[in-house]
Amino acid sequence: MMPDSAIRLSPPRSACIACAKAKRRCTKNLPACRRCSQRGLSCRYPPLKMTIELPDEFDAMPTSTNNGSLAAVETPPPSQVLWSFRDLVHNMDTYLHPPAWFLLPESWVIAHQPAPYQQSGSLNGGLLDSTESILSWLQQWVNDCSCPFIHAHLYKDDLPSCIQNAFTATAAYFTKTAANKGLILRIIEGHCNKLLDQLEDGLDVTEDTIASGTFNHLARTQALLIYQIIRLFDGDIRSRAQAENNMDLLLSWAGQLWESASKDAELAIYEKASMTSSMASDRCGGVSDSNAFRVDGSVAALWHAWYVAESIRRTYVAIIFVQGMYQTLKQGWAFCPGGVSFTVTNGLWDSPSAHTWWELFLRDTAPPAQSLQLERLLHENQPAEVDTFVQPLLVASYGHERVDQWIAQQA
Repeated sequence: MMPDSAIRLSPPRSACIACAKAKRRCTKNLPACRRCSQRGLSCRYPPLKMTIELPDEFDAMPTSTNNGSLAAVETPPPSQVLWSFRDLVHNMDTYLHPPAWFLLPESWVIAHQPAPYQQSGSLNGGLLDSTESILSWLQQWVNDCSCPFIHAHLYKDDLPSCIQNAFTATAAYFTKTAANKGLILRIIEGHCNKLLDQLEDGLDVTEDTIASGTFNHLARTQALLIYQIIRLFDGDIRSRAQAENNMDLLLSWAGQLWESASKDAELAIYEKASMTSSMASDRCGGVSDSNAFRVDGSVAALWHAWYVAESIRRTYVAIIFVQGMYQTLKQGWAFCPGGVSFTVTNGLWDSPSAHTWWELFLRDTAPPAQSLQLERLLHENQPAEVDTFVQPLLVASYGHERVDQWIAQQA
């Protein structure tokens, strides 16, 4: 990814979208104007012209590759220290038992690519096949009430209205005909606009929505991701244009979700260390009492914390993957906003109970992977050990031929 210092944006000359829509005066501050900051709104400005200064090492890089993948250039390791499962457990304090690596602050660090993705010389079909895979995720969600980024138990007890709307719209989409497709896409457009309008209106009226917690951040982000997947890859020109307009917003929501989750994880650690809630809340910047990761030492609570955390991690990875893949297909390259760790061991995500999950968790054969460094899986793990969520990422990143060789060699 391009270093932040290499990208310079001129100050916005027009009001942000939220202020313009509300017909209010905008201070035009970056990254957010005063009104949006005070109200907790997503502050977005109309597109600006961007000046990019390439890093010194750019000249030494190849200008193209022949595999048409997202990660088309081999890049040096990120500057952040990347961690293994054993390193995380070894560095844990004793009060974190069982070993909850996914609550550690280090596991919530976003690692950045030190160089931009390069334009591909050609596309070999890997990205196009991956679009079918991500659409199949939504089909699986409709059929099984779960998919690679929405855990089967995530909304078992609480089903937010935005997820209800996304589910009904998605179910309608997969039963569409040539005669009703236009109507169904209009319904999806209406649900998406309602999601955006309700959020902004709610934040304008009350602070309760701001402090609603990580769970609601996750629900709204997943709902928008679902609409993005459908509208980016359906082929309808109007839907695609609308989805393109929401790409920056979805990235913004992903960042807010990640920040909220990392604070909740830190709060859970302090609470587990027997600190008072007020001390922990002060330490973490006033996190909501509805902590998504609160654990009490039981396996059931740990499993709940894990699948909520893993849903967040996979949602973030899916957003980067889906939108990055679309940009690569459209323009031949994409910038990556950063990689995160997530679970890749086959069976953990689909475990039907806390007991089953815990047995697999203890003998984890493929420790958490960093989404920018999935190549190690091709060297260290057999295909049967890796979760099905990973294969489309590998195909998009390294091409069909290499993944097929990996499968054939291990077989």
